[in-house]
Amino acid sequence: MRDLPKEKIKEGFKKVLEKINHFDIASPDLLPEGLKPHTRSICWIAEQIILQNLRKYKVECGFTSVDMPSSDIVVYDCIIKIPEFKDPVYVNVKVNNVERTSGRNDISKAPALVQFYSENKDALLYDFIIRIRFDNTRIFLNVADAIIFNVAWIENLYVNPSNHHLQAEYSTRQIKRTNQEFVELLKQQLKEKNIYFKES
Repeated sequence: MRDLPKEKIKEGFKKVLEKINHFDIASPDLLPEGLKPHTRSICWIAEQIILQNLRKYKVECGFTSVDMPSSDIVVYDCIIKIPEFKDPVYVNVKVNNVERTSGRNDISKAPALVQFYSENKDALLYDFIIRIRFDNTRIFLNVADAIIFNVAWIENLYVNPSNHHLQAEYSTRQIKRTNQEFVELLKQQLKEKNIYFKES
């Protein structure tokens, strides 16, 4: 069965990634030894470049609108409307070093996900992972390796007790379940690990 929103989101993001292709973090004169390949250090900048260009070229990308949340502590980075789909689609953008091929990654704070799905019971929330490559002071966007997945369909749920994040490999398999089923599984893990969350 086709997942139309997922297909359209991936297609639109790929168009804007191809348009950007790469960007410079700083002049090589300022970083004579080049930029160390540390994703977290440039993550927010990369996400802003991608999201602002997504808004700029939304029509070319096949979107009716691309809106940013009023707060930066929510579980998504933008709300996208697609002509062929009546409901808004929530997308969380993440940047990942192409050299890192495996291992669990933080998805979002698990209590925040419980709250989000409790308040938006039918919401579609996707994580869109953009693989990047470091080259001196230049960052290349690896369009072909972009990954998108439905957060509520992550197969193996694991909540890290030290930072309370739901974690998964970005290449996670998907298992179809309802948002409510996902929330109940998350709540169970949070209770087992004595992590506070707001009951709806």
